[in-house]
Amino acid sequence: ICSDRPVPALQPRRERMNKAMEWLRDHDAVRAHFRTHQIERRMESTGFARITGFLPPDVAAAASTMLAEQEGWEDMDDSEVADRSDSVSHSFKFAEPEDHPTTIGALADAVALLFEDLVPSFSVARYGRGDCIAPHDDKGHFDIEPKCGGLTVLHSRKVAGILYLSKGWKAKFGGALLDLEARAEHVPSFNTFIAFNVPRMHAVAPVLVDGRPRLSLFGWWLQSGKLYELDGDAQVEYADLPEVDHADAPEAVAPRGKGRRAAQQKQKQKQQQQQSRGLKKKRSSGKRR
Repeated sequence: ICSDRPVPALQPRRERMNKAMEWLRDHDAVRAHFRTHQIERRMESTGFARITGFLPPDVAAAASTMLAEQEGWEDMDDSEVADRSDSVSHSFKFAEPEDHPTTIGALADAVALLFEDLVPSFSVARYGRGDCIAPHDDKGHFDIEPKCGGLTVLHSRKVAGILYLSKGWKAKFGGALLDLEARAEHVPSFNTFIAFNVPRMHAVAPVLVDGRPRLSLFGWWLQSGKLYELDGDAQVEYADLPEVDHADAPEAVAPRGKGRRAAQQKQKQKQQQQQSRGLKKKRSSGKRR
């Protein structure tokens, strides 16, 4: 007998997902929760913050499920410059929240409330074995059209943010955020959020395992004006770094194994790549990208 009634075993899961989505759309509740993180105070001295338990547990679990079940991932890599001596390893899969407004779009809109006076621009990412990003500082200038129309206004990335959503992630799986300025390695632990001021040199270490995708929401908040000049070539060596102590971040550890040498990367090239995958489009006019 066919029936439209929900399968009993699925009811609790659906209820949990529905409640999580209701919370994400309740922006007053989201704002109140984010105020407890005191993000600006945490970033005041170093321009960097790492927050564990960023979302309520049930909401984080739902967000992880959304990304795990997300379809329509697109490839982001540097294959078009692979034959160049200054090419860098920059590979992962991504999806745009604006294309999925009822799921990851709602998640991105909620996280954007962390800095409401800035213009948000977010995507979601899925890293598989070998995926990584070479050292870079996230500088970027973008012409943004005002919500009310008119001439575009130059904006600069001001704050970067990453929300890690892979359950049970361990240091041995790779995929760590390499903070090259603090000389620290941050394991992308579930429901952990990292924010830092732009520019800041960092990289993403290669994922080392099969069958366990590294899932995250990532992006930037932009401010009008030219906050900095864009650099030319940049080269950073990440090797033989000392032990670091992060009392408030127990899963931030010193890098292991052989040193990693970054190839040169042109900021202009990176900006062109980002533009080609839509980082300037709808969210630039006040909509989620």
